[in-house]
Amino acid sequence: MPLDDAKARAGQLESEATALERSVTLLAHFISVLKLLLTLLLII
Repeated sequence: MPLDDAKARAGQLESEATALERSVTLLAHFISVLKLLLTLLLII
């Protein structure tokens, strides 16, 4: 059953990659908000 094991592992890796992609996207949005807040603070 090596093929079944490989398919299962591929599914796990795909799930991990999707979760990582979501985390990176969330972090990018968070950084954008921080930059906006810093810009607003510098204006005041």
